Amino acid sequence: MSAAQQLEGLDLEDGWKVAKLPKHQSSSGGTFSVPYSVHDKNGKPHFLKAFDFSQAFQPGQDVIRVLANLTALYEHERDILEFFKEQRLSRVVTAIKHGYVRVPGLSAQDGTVYYLIFELASCDVRRQIDIQQRLDCVWCLRVLDDVTLGLWQAHRQAIAHQDLKPSNVLVYQDNVSRVADFGRASRKGSQIWIDKLNVAGDRTYAPPELLYSWLHSDFTIRRMGTDLYLLGSLAAFMFSGVSLTPAMMARLDPQFHPTSY
Repeated sequence: MSAAQQLEGLDLEDGWKVAKLPKHQSSSGGTFSVPYSVHDKNGKPHFLKAFDFSQAFQPGQDVIRVLANLTALYEHERDILEFFKEQRLSRVVTAIKHGYVRVPGLSAQDGTVYYLIFELASCDVRRQIDIQQRLDCVWCLRVLDDVTLGLWQAHRQAIAHQDLKPSNVLVYQDNVSRVADFGRASRKGSQIWIDKLNVAGDRTYAPPELLYSWLHSDFTIRRMGTDLYLLGSLAAFMFSGVSLTPAMMARLDPQFHPTSY
């Protein structure tokens, strides 16, 4: 197991204690992270996202390069969330705390795990849709209104999410929805290596032109335009159960699929 998979039971600074994440609990995370439940000194549960850097130490990997890329992802998301917190944005998920912990028995290099701690959500939109068993148009429109506001708040700060999908929209106990997981976000004027990718987020939901490697030179059209497409795809999913890109690809002759080029 990697260091990030060995945090259960560890004590963090300021009285936080890591516990196992319940199976039913939503966990908006990413490819290089491990989700946990974590309790503050008063016993209140929160969500912890532990960044898993173990890929850097796999055989055949350029350790320095891969570790630098993964560290850049953590710092990028941390800085964006701290900025959102300073701006008091109401419809994006911000981190309560960030830091690192060293796993006992491992070296400082491969045993140090960086993390972000968030308020615990009730569920994500994908799970909520599954639970409802029926279409509640008022609820769907309320969620879309919250998500649209969240994207608008981020876009005003020249930040595009790039990975908006049902599992990255979290619903809280006050019935407010917020946009989560800015690990693949693009920030104008602050480029990292993921900005060089044709598709920064999940390819399953990506706009078709990006899958065909057509990239507009203008940041607003390329990045924020992607968010608007993903917002439309989210609306399609909420009212039909199907996202736009998979629906289009299912109707496209295989010879014209992006994988054929």
